[in-house]
Amino acid sequence: GTDPYETKTILFTQHIMPGIYRGMKLIMVNPRETAGVAFATKMGGLHLDLYPGTDTILLGAIARIIVENGWEDQEWIEKWVNNKWESDSGFGQGTRNTPWQWRTTWGKFQTKGFEDYKKWLLSKPEYELDVAAEMTGVDAAKIRQAASLLAKPKADGTRVKASFGIEKGFYWSNNTGNTNAIASLATICGAGGRPGKVVGRFGGHQRGGQSGGKLPRNKSPEKVPGRRRRALDTDRWLVSGHTRMAHVIGTTWIQAMCGSQGLQQKFHELVVTNPHQVRSYDKQEIIDTLKARADSGGMVVIDQDIYIRNPIGSQFADIIFPAATWGEEDFMRANGERRLRLYQKFYDAPGDAKPDWWIIAQLAKRMGFDGFDWNNSNDVAEESSRFSRKGRKAYHMVKMYAHRHGRTLHEQLRLLGADGIQGPTFINDKGELKGTKRLHDTTMTAAQAADRYGVNGPGEDNMANKKLTHFNTQTGRINLQKHPWSLFSDYWTWLKPKGDELWMTNGRINEVWQTGFDDQERRPYITQRFPENFVEIHPDDAKARGIESGDYVMLHSDRVPSHKDTILGVHNDHFQFSELMKRGHIELSKAAVTCVAVVTPHIKKGVLYNRYSDMRQPSNAIMPRVVDHISGNYNYKLGVVKINKIGVSKYKTEFRTMSFVPRNIT
Repeated sequence: GTDPYETKTILFTQHIMPGIYRGMKLIMVNPRETAGVAFATKMGGLHLDLYPGTDTILLGAIARIIVENGWEDQEWIEKWVNNKWESDSGFGQGTRNTPWQWRTTWGKFQTKGFEDYKKWLLSKPEYELDVAAEMTGVDAAKIRQAASLLAKPKADGTRVKASFGIEKGFYWSNNTGNTNAIASLATICGAGGRPGKVVGRFGGHQRGGQSGGKLPRNKSPEKVPGRRRRALDTDRWLVSGHTRMAHVIGTTWIQAMCGSQGLQQKFHELVVTNPHQVRSYDKQEIIDTLKARADSGGMVVIDQDIYIRNPIGSQFADIIFPAATWGEEDFMRANGERRLRLYQKFYDAPGDAKPDWWIIAQLAKRMGFDGFDWNNSNDVAEESSRFSRKGRKAYHMVKMYAHRHGRTLHEQLRLLGADGIQGPTFINDKGELKGTKRLHDTTMTAAQAADRYGVNGPGEDNMANKKLTHFNTQTGRINLQKHPWSLFSDYWTWLKPKGDELWMTNGRINEVWQTGFDDQERRPYITQRFPENFVEIHPDDAKARGIESGDYVMLHSDRVPSHKDTILGVHNDHFQFSELMKRGHIELSKAAVTCVAVVTPHIKKGVLYNRYSDMRQPSNAIMPRVVDHISGNYNYKLGVVKINKIGVSKYKTEFRTMSFVPRNIT
């Protein structure tokens, strides 16, 4: 679901590449052969170039080959995989769930252990090699090779070390099915909390160590069959016409979401076309106007960001809160490996820009709430630390250690420097501050535990839970789960290209990632290298449509499905795509994006790839807005479009910008 070189460059160059140079083989699952993929295959790795949305099928086929040949890690399975009775205790089957509730939720996924999972896997025709090869578009020989690389024991009987990393292209296209499939494949290969044998995200977003408050789930208007209520989906709540005030913090929102063209239309309807528009400089008249808009069924928008973005800020916002950004305030954040660091201020924020914590505090005070009397960002971090104690990034003990030595939390993090410390954090009985290299560390010895927690285990304010040395189930062992294709198959089959359509996927590129800071119009290199959005198309697909590199093309679709309502699901199939269509909850809309064609053999035939983060021509406009049946997450990066030439760009002959060189050069 990613090329880590493109989107996690530090992870790739500093961690993955050294392993490859020492003989590690890298298997990449991606419809594009980018530079990272090309390097991996050049060094003996493997590229599984699948069609979008078929990851569950591919992984199921690999798992099937492994169990058919008896290559599973039997010792690991016997020690760390739950049997039926153990998984029953952790799946919530009990007095709170009726048999009907059980069947509609966890009953879809539960197994009685490895043998039951194997029986289920071998019974599914979609995971047979020939069927999977046809559906995924991946050569059967490569699928067999992947299974061999991951799990076939060596000649001396020892096992290879296999680790698994996933990213958004994977778990944001068939969220539940793909996640279950990779977890089950990793489990039978023996991956989980061991050196060289881990499974997890390749997430690289820098974020805080603790989330804020949220709407309680039991107050959400949406209920899933047989389960408690699902978290409120703010997109569908807005599209349904229920949102009266939208306070948007640090996101473009519209372009970042699937079906963004329809979402923008709803913003326009609720904000711009409402008759109550501000046309006065008088403060009370402004307030009365905005209240009248909300009371009449319209929407008021507050935009809080580091600069005004179009359209959320420049077209729809009634109130602007200019925010400070990194380098303009001291603040703590953590990366994908839970490494907590202090990002220090080195520059004053421009104009009236203020840190987000200050803006929120001022709002809270004016609304009559107590507890927002912070003086600086360290005060916020210190107050939040106690709420982090059960989390993966628990940093409460960093604060405790700092206070014991007469420092603040931020001062202690400043002393820890660029390396920071990995959460969860502890103070052992020697008074030393310790971090955590690996979660679910099933290999931790008593001596290592004593060094981290103390001889008698965690004490005082230290907080430990089973995720440190076990897995987050009732027994601390793994629930080996099914990954039924049937949850997703009706949607994928409906969406599959018809006639002249092609698969469409999108994502980030190396040049515009977090260092781009979403500020693409202001960086000279980016404005020259990518003055407009582009789309990659295979030479055979381009030739059939009379398209050459440098041509202006239109990507368009008249079947962009959008789940338009916030609904109560009552029966088992109410959130199945085909049932949503039948009941009128799916709206089909039209959308189009124009961009410059890049004809290249590194994209799979039958698939188009487009940079998603271009705010002027956002390709999410043509991505369906349909949520996962179980998790409620959106199925991003999976659409179908027609592509037509509409003209010739100046870049076709100018050669000063917009290079058409393939991205798979190593």
